[in-house]
Amino acid sequence: MYEGNLQDINEAIKLASEGCNIDNPNQVDEDNKATSLLGRCLNTRFLAVGLEDDLALSIDKSTLTLDKAQAYLFKYQKFGHIEDLEQVFQNGYFENEAARVAENVEGHDYYDEFQRGILYAQALSAKYKVENNIDFLEKAINNLERSRAFCPCTLQPNLIHCYLSLLLEKPFDGPEQLDTAINICREGLDLLLDQSIFSPLLKHVLGRLLFQQYNATENIKYLTASIQAFKESILFLNSGSSSSNVIHFDLGISLKTMFKSENGDQIRQEAIVTFQGVCNSLLSDFEIQYKAAIEWAKLAEEIDSNQALQAYEYVMSVLPHLSSLSLDIKNRHQRLTKLSLQGISSDAAACAIETRNIEKAVEFLEHGRSIFWQQAMNLHSSVEILQDIDPKLAKELATLARELNISSFHTQFKESSKNYQNFLNRQSSKRIALAEKWTKLLEKAQSIPGCETLLKPMPYSKLAYAASKSIVVLLSITDQTTHAIMIKSPDSPPTSLELPLVNRQNAEKMALTLQAILKGNNLRDASQEIEGLERSGRVFIPFNAALGEKKMYIILSELWVRIVKPVLDILNLKPTIQPVHITWCCTDILATLPIHAAGIYQGSKQENLFEYAMSSYTSVLSNLLSPAVSISLEDAQVLLAGMEKAAGYPVLPSVIQEIHFVQNVLTSAQKKTLIDSEVICNKLLENMANAHLVHLACHGIASTNPLESAIVLHDGHLKIDKLILGFLSACQTAKINPLEADESIHIAAAMLSTGFKSVIATLWSIDDGDAPLVAKAFYKKLIGHGNINIQDSALALHHATNELRKTGVSPLRWVPFIHMGV
Repeated sequence: MYEGNLQDINEAIKLASEGCNIDNPNQVDEDNKATSLLGRCLNTRFLAVGLEDDLALSIDKSTLTLDKAQAYLFKYQKFGHIEDLEQVFQNGYFENEAARVAENVEGHDYYDEFQRGILYAQALSAKYKVENNIDFLEKAINNLERSRAFCPCTLQPNLIHCYLSLLLEKPFDGPEQLDTAINICREGLDLLLDQSIFSPLLKHVLGRLLFQQYNATENIKYLTASIQAFKESILFLNSGSSSSNVIHFDLGISLKTMFKSENGDQIRQEAIVTFQGVCNSLLSDFEIQYKAAIEWAKLAEEIDSNQALQAYEYVMSVLPHLSSLSLDIKNRHQRLTKLSLQGISSDAAACAIETRNIEKAVEFLEHGRSIFWQQAMNLHSSVEILQDIDPKLAKELATLARELNISSFHTQFKESSKNYQNFLNRQSSKRIALAEKWTKLLEKAQSIPGCETLLKPMPYSKLAYAASKSIVVLLSITDQTTHAIMIKSPDSPPTSLELPLVNRQNAEKMALTLQAILKGNNLRDASQEIEGLERSGRVFIPFNAALGEKKMYIILSELWVRIVKPVLDILNLKPTIQPVHITWCCTDILATLPIHAAGIYQGSKQENLFEYAMSSYTSVLSNLLSPAVSISLEDAQVLLAGMEKAAGYPVLPSVIQEIHFVQNVLTSAQKKTLIDSEVICNKLLENMANAHLVHLACHGIASTNPLESAIVLHDGHLKIDKLILGFLSACQTAKINPLEADESIHIAAAMLSTGFKSVIATLWSIDDGDAPLVAKAFYKKLIGHGNINIQDSALALHHATNELRKTGVSPLRWVPFIHMGV
């Protein structure tokens, strides 16, 4: 058994390599002994020192499926590619082997089977984290519990480490269960020499268990012991171990907790230095660096805002790497969701405002949100500046971007056959290679004079041009307060205003009230959810003012008093018949609230935002930087598509009327109309490719998994991954998942990311009868001068919804219509 001497494992790898002659592929290792030994030794060295090349060589050379599966698990743990986890299960042959281990009362003749059982438990634990299914974790724990009594002595430390790590994935029943786990850990340590590869790993687990015991008992002796265990683990750890920075991070958490308990400046500084060390380590993966930087920032905020600002700068530099282009779109979204990025950019912005660096606050809000879409936009971004300097390189980048996009969506299809899994594995390898090539080519392009900032995060000097055509107001909310940052023009400096009457807690209360109102009026019917999809599209709404209008008016008045009116006052805006244009960029939970409709609509002193300004929304300022287009009505290519009848959804009789209204308004435009059975995915996308304006009148669905949000067509659902459209008369096209508000993953945002300048969307289901009226008024205003000017789309919607509002209908009917983009 390897006991931690690197010279020994290096010598073993050298001898095994000579035995199978890895430099001469024509030489055959006939009995596979040397090759099988090489794979195991490479895996062991990776566990000790974290050399990535060892994993690649182990996967390539291992003849034993067990060692190949182990290498794939290490690779998955380091890079997070879900295809590698699938390879663990494919190569592991776990089910049969795990049963043999569980039934084997002697145990000692089945060393590999016990090792396979341990690997199976680790793989199940990884699958539990991906799918959030507790059954996988319970199965892993139960398998190891049955195996513990019969496990060979040499594998006991490995099994104990795995078993206790799994127990730490869920809450303990109490201090007694923790005591038992701590004793098991100490028994495992007694079996080892200090230089054993598992000694620092078990000391790490011991530190985590002691920290849990402190949380359960609040006895400071357990926290002190936890810190000591972590420090001993680090002391005996080989330099370069893949576990090093995780252990340092856990040490930092214990030190931070000790500081909170003891309030010692020296302990706080030690915690800060520990987190800084994790951030600065070349061995840290991006996820642990991100977490460490957040902890560093939070601790530094209490003593030095400038140091905290430095930490937040580091956070922003790491964020793009958390959602690597080498991951498919599904895994990118899962990783961003798991890391709980929400609120980080607002906290960073608040810190920047504290240091009076408002331009930096704007940059933080831009770069720390909508990571998902900004990556997509980078792959769609123009490289015109490079085209003039190096056309060949520009073409290579454009081709690579297209291939990465195509590869990223392959795992969106639900298929479980072995052939399909093999296809996904090939795609994963291809995507990783493409991502690496993309990085190298982009670095090459950025080294060319004049292209240094190509596809890099934009500085404020460029972001300020988002205010070229409208006033931009960014709303940034934290647990304590809210700040409004106003940009009046590209040339004027940004100004900030604190809004102390709004914080995350009371904003969340408003959002919950709004959700309750909508559910009470059957506008988001949770009872109709099927596989996470809310099937409430356009509806016939039997509005009852007693059920929701009163509460809705309260929400709109609170938004007016607490947020909108103070902003209008600081901007020195007055009621006018020619309203100015304000684009709202809302963070966190504020993105789920109807800021555009704020006002007091009852009583003797009525006033509202409609009297002062027309409103638009954007998730990021970069969406506003492209110039709006104008085209004559005669030259305009218009696509109209209506779904009156969709299988499984209520009939929408107003759809045909709506399409006719739009046709009659756009009389001289070149129109293509699709109705019901003609509205199929391929035909729709084909016609969209040539359209200047797209109008869809149909059901829309919002999903708890935003990537599943879609427009309902005759032949199924047109999901975000295929969606390119303009005017959305479909419902819930801008519905935001409150848990991922800062990512703004919804249908309307998808349109903006793919190049559409403006999108009209809805926050919740609309009355089927209102859609034709709003559409007719919208288009009449849009073509008032004989041209279709996208810049006028916000004004056109402002006019259309104002007309609907003035008829006296419920606010639940006119509030949901919103404009996004320029």
